[in-house]
Amino acid sequence: MDRVNFNNYEIIGIDHGFGNIKTRNTTFRAGITVSDIENDIATDVVKYQDKYLIIGENHKSFESDKVINDDYYYLTIAALAKEMRIRKIRSAKLVLAVGLPLMWAQEQREVFRNYLMREKELEFEYKGVSYSVTIERVLVFTQGYVAIMERIGKLDGIYYVADIGNGTINVMYINDHRINSSRCFTDQLGVRKCIESIQNEIANKMQKDIPYDICEEYLIKGTTTLPERIQTIMDETACRYVAFMVGKLKEHGYDPDYMKLICMGGGTGIVKRYLRLPDANVEYMDDIRATAKGYEQFAFAALRKEMK
Repeated sequence: MDRVNFNNYEIIGIDHGFGNIKTRNTTFRAGITVSDIENDIATDVVKYQDKYLIIGENHKSFESDKVINDDYYYLTIAALAKEMRIRKIRSAKLVLAVGLPLMWAQEQREVFRNYLMREKELEFEYKGVSYSVTIERVLVFTQGYVAIMERIGKLDGIYYVADIGNGTINVMYINDHRINSSRCFTDQLGVRKCIESIQNEIANKMQKDIPYDICEEYLIKGTTTLPERIQTIMDETACRYVAFMVGKLKEHGYDPDYMKLICMGGGTGIVKRYLRLPDANVEYMDDIRATAKGYEQFAFAALRKEMK
């Protein structure tokens, strides 16, 4: 399924990550530059009102409060433009399905909903095509929870589910199919911490400034043209980062001898490469768009329930 709709509503799920924005069909860096002047060089631009939204050319700094400025609002418009282009729809009545990190969702849910609903009617242009949407509803769910719920009935025993993003890791504790909210936690130990540590190590040992993107590509994909000595530093630092992450899980009661770990999110590839635990006790969900898809399914179920 490449789209979800209900009656006359198009449902679009957006996973507002700190490193990447994900929808059902797209992934792009959560970087945004807003200009009042058209940029002929930029390759990925959304025109909104009298502004040009240049997408993905920089890295967004970590912010625990996503409504502190307009960045995530503009990134939402960019996500809608990209997703609607793939779905081949130019106008729609939308139900926007989004989420927040596990331990922040309750406190920030209403604020985030109002932030995204501040303009009901939107018009924008992308790749020479004009789009118009009416945002009828914004439904805010719990990040990570939606991606695992389809499988929770099969999770016998004790599981820790770690959603590893760029800014945070969100961890759920599941015991015999039930989530124990008192043992769930969010920690600002996302992938950016690992990359910043690598950059610092290389700067201290080799007096070189390695770009964030190069480090990220190597950690996730294992590809680089950097010298072997730099690769060694990156590997050693990444191993320490993953070990520290496991240590944080153990502080919250995780025991790899009899508990199982499920890793999901954009940082899954790093854990898969550098985790030193028995493979039998670890499972990886490689679809980094799983959360955005889960938002759509939860929104569909909520709308259907309202109709009964």
